[in-house]
Amino acid sequence: MTSQRSDTVVVWDWLVRVFHGAVLVLFALAYGVENDWPVVHAYIGYTLLLLIVFRLLWGFIGTSYARFSKFLTGPGQILHYLRGIARGPVHRYIGHNPAGGWMIVALLLSLLTTALLGIALFALEGSGPLAAVDVSNWPGPLLAQLHSLSADGIMALIVLHVGGVLLSSYRHRENLIMAMVSGRKAVDDNVRVLPLISWQRWWVGASLLVTILGFGLWGIFIQGRADFSDTSTELAGAEDYLEECGACHLAYPPGLLPAASWAQLLAGLEDHFGDNAELDSETIQVLARYLRGGALSPGQPSHSSRLLRNMPDPPPLRISELPQFQIDHRALFTAPDAQPSASQCAKCHRRAVTGDFTLL
Repeated sequence: MTSQRSDTVVVWDWLVRVFHGAVLVLFALAYGVENDWPVVHAYIGYTLLLLIVFRLLWGFIGTSYARFSKFLTGPGQILHYLRGIARGPVHRYIGHNPAGGWMIVALLLSLLTTALLGIALFALEGSGPLAAVDVSNWPGPLLAQLHSLSADGIMALIVLHVGGVLLSSYRHRENLIMAMVSGRKAVDDNVRVLPLISWQRWWVGASLLVTILGFGLWGIFIQGRADFSDTSTELAGAEDYLEECGACHLAYPPGLLPAASWAQLLAGLEDHFGDNAELDSETIQVLARYLRGGALSPGQPSHSSRLLRNMPDPPPLRISELPQFQIDHRALFTAPDAQPSASQCAKCHRRAVTGDFTLL
């Protein structure tokens, strides 16, 4: 039986609670929308990475129970606690218990690893904060697999974490889930209330957390608006494009070339790279509207928009002649007997036929 507790104290400050809720919601969203909302998935990853940075900082300058020094213990105490709670009532901790403390560290490190792997994958696609880094020799398929396994590992840790919370709640006869929501836990009369921190530290922590969450909302709802938008009007003509152009080669997404290139290609179908691909005027008009509507442009909130870098005037007609394409695929152009061709996209981008150019 646990002793009677006559009062409550604030254990988890509001910054810790907001961080906890934000990470839970963002990870669940990122895990569920990876393939459907790529831009949103990317900005959620950036936001989670920044949140981890915040939590690491708050673990050193934050309130007493948020500091790592308060809840990280040696392996002996962890084993003692696990053996005790498996058998029955065990010593109750006001903050994190020894096992819970190291579970927090495991989750933080796993989230950090997953986010960094995601950034590496975006670099291979020529986007993200590492876009300018030479990544031609990075093992894309391996990084993609590790990213996926790391995310699955986090899900496993979450299940263990929730199980541990429920077991501790049962053993100590308290609702730890509600304690994280309210921030308060019941204490004995003789428990010493830990000292407060200075307003300067609160200001640093609050400013950083609010800025990070603001960045996340901007990324999801502003930069990621293309993922949410109704594309029914933009897709008008897609079936004609797939039927006419996809019959001979991969129907490249319109966003890989600017509108001027598509217009010139449609105007010269009688000699389409050595072949006669002439179409009737009505079909050409339909294709022109479709290609112009989705063409590469500065306003596109997509990974493809970086192909505009160093764009010559007039723009090239071949995707493989785009300067940024050649930079991103430098391994193809520098290999012995290199004959780079955009028609071989599916060799690396296994879902290229669907317009997905990730290395999966």
